Amino acid sequence: MFYEGNQTVESSSVETNQENTSELTDTDINSEVVNQEETSTKKKRSKKKKDKKSKETTSRKTIIISVTVALLCGAGGAFGGMFFYTLTNHVEEFVNVSTNTSTVTIQEKVPRIETSLSKGSILTDFSARAYDILAYACYKQFSSPYALTIGRSVASSSMSTTTVSSATLSTPSTVFNQNISDTQAAMGISVKTAYRFYDKKDGKIESYEKQVKEDWQASGITPSYYTYDEYIQSYGKLNKGVYYCDDREVDASKGIIVSDKYLTDDLDVYNAYSASEHPKKHQVNGVLIYNIQSSTVKASTFKANENGYELIFDLNANKAAAYYRVQMKKTGGLSTLPTFNSSHLEFQLDKDLGLVSSVFKDTYHGKMSIIDVDLSMSLTQYYYRSDTSTFTSYDGSKVQVDVPQVSDINDPITKMTLYKDVEETK
Repeated sequence: MFYEGNQTVESSSVETNQENTSELTDTDINSEVVNQEETSTKKKRSKKKKDKKSKETTSRKTIIISVTVALLCGAGGAFGGMFFYTLTNHVEEFVNVSTNTSTVTIQEKVPRIETSLSKGSILTDFSARAYDILAYACYKQFSSPYALTIGRSVASSSMSTTTVSSATLSTPSTVFNQNISDTQAAMGISVKTAYRFYDKKDGKIESYEKQVKEDWQASGITPSYYTYDEYIQSYGKLNKGVYYCDDREVDASKGIIVSDKYLTDDLDVYNAYSASEHPKKHQVNGVLIYNIQSSTVKASTFKANENGYELIFDLNANKAAAYYRVQMKKTGGLSTLPTFNSSHLEFQLDKDLGLVSSVFKDTYHGKMSIIDVDLSMSLTQYYYRSDTSTFTSYDGSKVQVDVPQVSDINDPITKMTLYKDVEETK
């Protein structure tokens, strides 16, 4: 119809020019009417284009928001989504982690567990306390002079997929943590992050929070620094295998959203703190981001298999993920948190109850502005221990793993050398 209108205007214009009269003839009137119609049609067409462009922009913004939500659910396992309620309304739900944390240390339980294991009664003695067996497995991990955890997670929503490669290396002098994430979505949208943290056990953490791993090679790169307490308030947990905290009052207006206040890494120093003066002092297991104990476990299984033992947990998700949700809040740069719907964890232990591997599966709901996103995440991790910086890989080969220099992106950690299913991080 529009093209027919154009043809009519052209014909009318020709006729008007051919007549060349000074009076307002019928032809002139018809031409003017047609010109007005043409202008109106052009305006409508322009409006349609603007509307279409606006819809495309809105669609792109929607995808970008959704990608952001998915990206949050990837790192450290997975960077989480959002929960669009005010922080103050939900502060008690997720930050008072010490109220769910036992004041008894795992070291106090070690003799009984090891005696039970040597007697062959470990399955019957701890069938109802699988969380103690997991704590013991973590104890073996953090007690090793050199320990490495390396993993890969995939978080998916209806609009995007986020892949994260992560690793934590603990040595006598340094604890190193790294996360590299890659989110791909519709319309060619890509979001990437590359984080490195160095804890030299001196009360502060050196951080390089960049977009891609090549950014670590930038000339003149300078770090940011966190005190231990600042890092706890930002990421929920330190990357240390174990450390000890006191309780503190939370105050979201002052940025205090986690009730842990760092005390020490040393068990003897911790024991010297008076229980009467520090009634809520407690041990924090930094090997896992989850808080797994009697109050957070809905169901558990502890059984033997051909490779050793298997632990399976279904968790009270939001409660067990208290630290995890704080970590997600930081990685998304948000003031609100995701809400976890389910957390299912499976661990493979060796015959001495040492960690070998784990698979975590979480589902959670995120909300940002008007966008709701349901996400699912699967994280697979492998655990290694050694008396030196040389680890025995899953294939029996020996791999030396040192704390990488900031600019080194060809190290075994970044290449995921000890991860079974991935040869190199993309």
